[in-house]
Amino acid sequence: MSELVEHGFNTGKGIVRYWTSRCSSALVRNAPWLVFLPGLTADHTLFDGQIDYFAGKCNVFVWDAPAHGLSRPYPLDFSMDDYARILHTILQAEDIQRPVLVRRIRCSGVYGPVPRLRFWFYFP
Repeated sequence: MSELVEHGFNTGKGIVRYWTSRCSSALVRNAPWLVFLPGLTADHTLFDGQIDYFAGKCNVFVWDAPAHGLSRPYPLDFSMDDYARILHTILQAEDIQRPVLVRRIRCSGVYGPVPRLRFWFYFP
């Protein structure tokens, strides 16, 4: 991954790791953010190819959700609503105003769209 800055956000239960790349071009500085959300059981490396392509060309965000990848250890007592609220809090902390949520679906499992739908429900 290129041009990414690693961050850690303390939720009070653990540290959630995420990476950002802010475009330096004046033409797209205020462009929407591409927010890459790996599915449950995956981590940020799921989007390595996409991040390599978009980093430096537009604003990008990718995370390891609570209890995934480098966001461990983390207690397994959170709900999908908590997941959405944690994501929203991190996006607010980074001043990400207009996120475009990107998800890569490898299968049509029951939990595939749930985190994204909970986020949209609480933060339309």
